[in-house]
Amino acid sequence: MKESVYQNKDNCCGCSACVNVCPRNAIKMVRDECGFEYPQINGELCVNCSLCTKVCDFQNPKGSKNNILDVYAMQHKDKHVIKESSSGGAFTAISDWVLSQNGVVYGAVLDNDTFYVIHKRATVEEERNEMRGSKYVQSSTDGVFKQIKKDIAEQKQVLFSGTPCQCAGLVSYLKGHPDNLVIIDLLCHGAPSPQTLVEHIKRIEKQTGKKVKSYKYRTKNHGYAHTHEAVFEDKTVMRNSDIQRILKLFTISMRPACFNCKYTNRNRYGDFTIGDMWDCAKLVGIADNRGTSVIFVNTEKGRNILNDINKNCKLIPVEQNKMKQQALRQPVRKNQKSEIFWQDYKNNGYEFVFNKYAPASLKSKLKYLYTKVMHYSRLVILTEMIKKWRAKK
Repeated sequence: MKESVYQNKDNCCGCSACVNVCPRNAIKMVRDECGFEYPQINGELCVNCSLCTKVCDFQNPKGSKNNILDVYAMQHKDKHVIKESSSGGAFTAISDWVLSQNGVVYGAVLDNDTFYVIHKRATVEEERNEMRGSKYVQSSTDGVFKQIKKDIAEQKQVLFSGTPCQCAGLVSYLKGHPDNLVIIDLLCHGAPSPQTLVEHIKRIEKQTGKKVKSYKYRTKNHGYAHTHEAVFEDKTVMRNSDIQRILKLFTISMRPACFNCKYTNRNRYGDFTIGDMWDCAKLVGIADNRGTSVIFVNTEKGRNILNDINKNCKLIPVEQNKMKQQALRQPVRKNQKSEIFWQDYKNNGYEFVFNKYAPASLKSKLKYLYTKVMHYSRLVILTEMIKKWRAKK
C-alpha cells in the first residue's frame, strides 16, 4: 500500500494526473483546510503499482521540447469577443477553430452553485463562452484527463487550456502530445486558493443580504482595468467590492507548489502560450483600452492554426527579447506572511484575516483609482503623440 503520492505539499501542483492514471481508482482529490486539492490514496484499493508517482511531472520533470517560435500582440476583430474576453480574445479565436473542426474544448469555468473553478468540456459556442475570462484561483481538473484521452482515441480534435502545470500533467498522463490535441498554457503568476474567492463571495452575501447568482473577474465596464462584478438573484449588480483587498489576499494565499514551479521558463508544453499584454501601448502602439492578448506560438502546429485564424484577428509581431514576463523567468515569490496567514485563517476564520492582511484603507481605494487612470491616460497620451506626428508630416 502506498501512503502518499507526494512527500510534502511543496511537491504537488494538484494537476490530478495521478488520479486519472490509477488503474484501481484508489486515488481521489480532496480539499485541505486551505481549499487546495491534493490526491488522497485509499489504502484498501491501492496495489502499490507506483503509476501515480511515475506520472507526476512536477516531481519527475520530463521537460518539454517546445520552445517559443513567434510572439504576437493579438486583438480579435469582433468587438463583442473582445468585450467578453479578459484581454484580446486569443482563447476564443483558437477555440473557434477547434469547434469548426467538430472538436471539443476543455477550459476553466466558475461553478455558480459552489463558486469553485472547475474544468469542463464544451462542444458548442455557448458552452465554450463560459470559459472566457480570467479565473484567478486554481481550477479542479478531476476526471477531465480521462475524458480527453477518450476524445483523442475517437479522433476528435481536442483543445485543452490550463495552467502550465496542468498542461504538463496532461501530456505526462497521455505519454505524449497527440497530433489532434491543441494545448494552450497560460502565463501563470501562481494559483491562489479557491477558498479565498468562495469566502469573499460569502462575505458579499452577508453584507448585502442577497444571494450571488454569478461572479466575474474581469468585466470591461470601465475599459481594460481590473473590474470584478457580482450579479445577484434579483438582477442587481455590485462592482469592485473591496477589489484591491481581495487581490492582496490572492498574493498571500498561493498554493505552496507555486513557489517551486517547474514551468516558469520558455520551454512550453502548449502549442500556444497566452496572457495579457499590459504594455501593448509601449511595445506595439495599441492603447484603445479594450484589451490586447500576447500570444506565443511554440510549435509548427500552432503556426498552422494561427495562419488559419489570422483573418479573424489583428496580429502584430513582437520581438521575443522584449517580452520579459516573470512567468517565463522565475516562480512567484512567496509572501512572507503566507504561513502565519493560514494559521490565522484556521484559528480565526476569513473575516479576521481579511481585515488583518487586507485592511480597508484610503491607500487601497487610491490604488484602484490609479489603475483606472493609468489605463485611460495611456490612450490619451498615445492619441496626442499620433496627432503631433501627423502635424509634423
